[in-house]
Amino acid sequence: MTKVGRDAFAPLPAIARDPANVFFGGMIKTDESLLLLLAPERLGPGKPDTIPTALDFDDTLDEIDWSLARTRQGADSTAQANTSSSPHRILVFSLAEPAPREHPLVFGLSVTQVPEVLNLPSLIPVPGAPQFVMGIARWRGSPVPVIDLAARLGLPPVAARSQTRLMISCGTKKTSLLGFLIQPSVRSIQLPVAHRPCNRNLGLDETLLKGVVELQNETLVVPDIQRLLG
Repeated sequence: MTKVGRDAFAPLPAIARDPANVFFGGMIKTDESLLLLLAPERLGPGKPDTIPTALDFDDTLDEIDWSLARTRQGADSTAQANTSSSPHRILVFSLAEPAPREHPLVFGLSVTQVPEVLNLPSLIPVPGAPQFVMGIARWRGSPVPVIDLAARLGLPPVAARSQTRLMISCGTKKTSLLGFLIQPSVRSIQLPVAHRPCNRNLGLDETLLKGVVELQNETLVVPDIQRLLG
């Protein structure tokens, strides 16, 4: 048995929890990994409505000092290089390679929403989480939920490949973190950019989007990170 201090505990991100099957009381952070903390009270018959615990977890993570944080070893620093440039830029990325003769569907986030793009680390699977939740990643010591963004938006699921990258994004608060898998190519676009309204039905859950527009040769989707987390 190993004793850990209070600062080693972290909440399980809300997006990775199923209220009907709350098997975990949170996570434990060690020097090199994250561990799921089982809630024994939820494993037997007659599950209680609440999990008695000595710790009151919430859904916020510790504040991260972005200016002092270092690039993870082996990471793709493209996103970090762009976040130090003009805030009036967006990072454009793809979730899957388009089929031949298919009009490309790309996604965009402000450079201020993407602190890092890195090689895909090992993910901790969370039993009972929604199907689009791929697991939890350890990023700079904090647990970050990783989702299949395509599946979350209503598109066919995208499988991880050897060149798949993990994009870390944040919502309206820098503590609202979410990761998703992307193709390795990421580029930035200076705003404003010429565009026109998108009149095509893409089959996307529009409640999770900030907007969809047509660019010169592709359709740009802007996801709403805060609503995705919700």
